[in-house]
Amino acid sequence: MESFFVEAVNAIWWIVVVGIIGVGYHAYGGAVVEQWSAEISKEARREGSSTFDL
Repeated sequence: MESFFVEAVNAIWWIVVVGIIGVGYHAYGGAVVEQWSAEISKEARREGSSTFDL
């Protein structure tokens, strides 16, 4: 019985951790990617390239 309780608490803990990471990514990840994309686009325009010539 105690083993089941420990496993349940462990599962709930991981669900909470993954949820917090997901909310953080949803809140801040999009803004970070958008800012990074704007920097890359600005750099490409500065170099005279309208597309990404990799």
